[in-house]
Amino acid sequence: MPVQVSLTLPANRLCTLADRHRTSPSAVARAVVVLVLSRWAGEDNPLGGADPTFGELLGHLDALDPPFTLSDVETGGRVELATNLVDATTASRLPEHCAIALENVAREPAQRVGQVDLLSPQERERILQEFNDTAAPFADKVGVYDLVQANAARGPDAVAVECGDVALTYRELTGQALPGRPRFSSTKAGPWPRTRMWCPSSARRTWRASCTRPGRPASTRA
Repeated sequence: MPVQVSLTLPANRLCTLADRHRTSPSAVARAVVVLVLSRWAGEDNPLGGADPTFGELLGHLDALDPPFTLSDVETGGRVELATNLVDATTASRLPEHCAIALENVAREPAQRVGQVDLLSPQERERILQEFNDTAAPFADKVGVYDLVQANAARGPDAVAVECGDVALTYRELTGQALPGRPRFSSTKAGPWPRTRMWCPSSARRTWRASCTRPGRPASTRA
């Protein structure tokens, strides 16, 4: 069953663009809905992968057969949309995104429809800041030795170090000892603790540890 959506588009923008392109406000409304849906539809893109300017889109509008129906623009810019192209949740965002698209194509008529910004400042802030706020507290005075020991407690059977065909789990790395000395030791040298790891003499190759200080490379030399 088609999703039904009522859109109230900025009537002044519809009229401005209609006058600029010598067409009707209803054609402008139809074109902006095609523009927005083309950005959401994926394989069902009503533009079929084309990327025209808004003016070019208006010029070829009659040749398109987009999977939606749109009523003529009523007083105040109100239109009724029915489509199977998107779900109800996505369709509820159409009014805001169409209004933003109209503002942007009116300001920059030469840009391609694929370049038209559809995000409000609030959405952009949410995507760029809130969704990417992955910072986590970190004790800056903790050394590699302590981090490895903590990882060993959380996942003792996870691989901690690889050297060629040899792999050591955290349990093996922290629990086993070479003859006469521990596998790990930690000493203070300057502002940072220095951690030493003893490997067989044949292991003078690159080893990778899955727990290092933030900002330091995950690979170093044994």
